[in-house]
Amino acid sequence: MPMCRLNLTLEIVQVVTTPGATPAVFRFNTMNLTNGKSLIIMLAILVGLIGTFFAVGHYVVSSSKQKTLEKSGALMADMWKDFDFESTTLAEYEALSQSLDAHTRAQQQVRLGFVQSVSGDYQTGILQIKRVIADESVSAETRALAVGYLHLAHPAGDHMGALQFIFKDDGIYKEALGEGTLESMPDLEKGMNGLFKMADSWYETSFIKYMLASQADNELLDNKTLSPEQKKAHITATAEYLLAGDALRRSEIVQSDFRRSLYESLSTLGLHYRLCVLAMLARFDPNYQSQVDAAYQQLMQLYGLHKDNGGFLSIEGYSRFYYAAYLADVFGAARATEIKEIMAPTFDKDGLQGKANDFGTESFYIYELSRHKNMHGSPSDMGHNARFILSIAKVDPTFNVFLVSKGLK
Repeated sequence: MPMCRLNLTLEIVQVVTTPGATPAVFRFNTMNLTNGKSLIIMLAILVGLIGTFFAVGHYVVSSSKQKTLEKSGALMADMWKDFDFESTTLAEYEALSQSLDAHTRAQQQVRLGFVQSVSGDYQTGILQIKRVIADESVSAETRALAVGYLHLAHPAGDHMGALQFIFKDDGIYKEALGEGTLESMPDLEKGMNGLFKMADSWYETSFIKYMLASQADNELLDNKTLSPEQKKAHITATAEYLLAGDALRRSEIVQSDFRRSLYESLSTLGLHYRLCVLAMLARFDPNYQSQVDAAYQQLMQLYGLHKDNGGFLSIEGYSRFYYAAYLADVFGAARATEIKEIMAPTFDKDGLQGKANDFGTESFYIYELSRHKNMHGSPSDMGHNARFILSIAKVDPTFNVFLVSKGLK
């Protein structure tokens, strides 16, 4: 069933600026990969989206390696400054990654695979990530986090194609898919949940716990055949995963190497999914309502530190959407003014915010509502994302007009 999710593809903004700067210009001539320019753009965007990228190592190296690391540091400074890759080729980036220790190299391979996937070449990118997962010489910690990236590794408009490519293999992928088929999106998403459970058994991480919680709440939102006992079991499982994720996150963020690690890379996304899970629980149990509000405010404070960062603006749009949908479902017209204020930035058409909206939530609305139309089902058959869109439209006239203007209603 469709997850509360981000389409981490062209929803990630393609133009990123620094404070007071004009949009960065990306020019790339020396590429030997499919859709190379897009790949490099998305590599820069990944840094913008996640807030940090990767460490170049804090270990003793030979003088020859030190020179390479200094060049890697210059590349990272480029990325942090204005994301201008005009002077650095992807081939150079790959060469730098090969010079690092095995642990850092495996983490970079995961990131590079993710960037390749969201850029459109998911066959290459997914294989990069799967090689790390299959390599038992890599730490269980990195392999588990790589499964989180594998879930996110798909381009705009072809989430199912990427999932099919993931699960066409034997081994753990066939095991996770079970009796499911490659032609069924619900089966593929259940297969992904199976991979999450495997990753959780290798090494527990907050991101995977939040994803397992999200899958449990999807059953509650979309499965109309659940008995009261089954609903109670799903609520209990969701709450347990959430609590476990919170405990793990507290320990992860105080690790000495948290900065620029895979943990930090997934941290903001984990908090977004945590908000989604809390919003679902609060629909069934009012005791969670204060936690939803606190989780939303926490994310808004985090996003507020990155207003000149297109990736964060894109994620913020989704967080605003899911929180507004929760308010519309639970409180309706009584919170209409607040819902309008929450959604207002997602309609902007100018500047970086406009680009974030164009490539982010707008394409998400189109995908979810179009998918429902293509299924030829009744409104009661809608997935929860489509229902959430219409819930907001009922209490926010501006959003309703926006959907009509896009031919979505």
